[in-house]
This record gives sequence, C-alpha cells and structure tokens, in this order.
Amino acid sequence: MREMSSDEATGELASRCCAPVESEMWAMNEVELSVPHREFETDRLAVVRVQMRIPHGIDPSPRQVYMGFANDALASVGWPLVTVTVSETIAEQKGGPFVQFIETDARCRRLGFATEIWEALNERYGGKLIGEAGTWAGYLFLKSVGVTLPEADRSYFPP
Repeated sequence: MREMSSDEATGELASRCCAPVESEMWAMNEVELSVPHREFETDRLAVVRVQMRIPHGIDPSPRQVYMGFANDALASVGWPLVTVTVSETIAEQKGGPFVQFIETDARCRRLGFATEIWEALNERYGGKLIGEAGTWAGYLFLKSVGVTLPEADRSYFPP
C-alpha cells in the first residue's frame, strides 16, 4: 500500500466521484460530504475517501466512505468498483473501526476487490477493522477475511 502525498490528494479520481467544491464540507439533500481525497493505492485500486454525515439521521456521526477505483487498464471506468463505509463512532460500542457497508459493483464481483480493499483498510486501522454480516454472502466474506463471528447458517439471514 502506497500513501498518497498531499499534492495527490485532489486528483482526477476524486473528480470522478464527486463534483469539485471550494469548501471542506457541503450539504447535499441533507447529507454532508467532505471534499474527496485520494488516500492510498493497492495493487489494483486507487482509493478515494469522503467523510459523510447525515445530520438528521438516526446516527448523525461522521462516517468514512472509501471508494476503490481501478488504477490499471480499467482506469477509464468512471465509477467505484468497491465502496466501504467505516464508522469510527460505532467503533466505541463495537470495539474497533466498524464496517457498516461494503459493496462491490455487480460487474466486478468475485474478482477480489472487496478482499483487497478490506486488507488495505484493516492495515490502515491497525488490524482492528470489524463488521457484522447482514447477508449470507456477507457472512462468508467476513469469515474469509478473518473476522470472528458467531456461528450461523444460511437460514439465519433473510433470503
């Protein structure tokens, strides 16, 4: 994983995920978003971070949204291949930085992008990244990346 310099923080990838803005935070349909910053790269992903806050939501605390864009031959793809939302506030209750959401673009599933970004984020968060599964596929994924979960079977999750 290679850290981005501050000069690289606002680059072409950030402009692909959000329109450029002047201020550090702006409101859009009751959601506050920070200016996108290119955070780091993995072997295949250039990862952009946006801080998001829903002021009138159930949990108004900020979340970090990491979007992994292809940094290889697919770099012209204008959408994130994988998106991860991490809550540091829920971490206080759960015992570590908590992944609320991880989604891989349907066209890119089963290619290892979710594992690649999970491992990079887990390293950034000092090996303490945690999550809970909402689907059977999510349960199997979290088990595959080493998250300790209670034993469950497919019937535990909604169809």
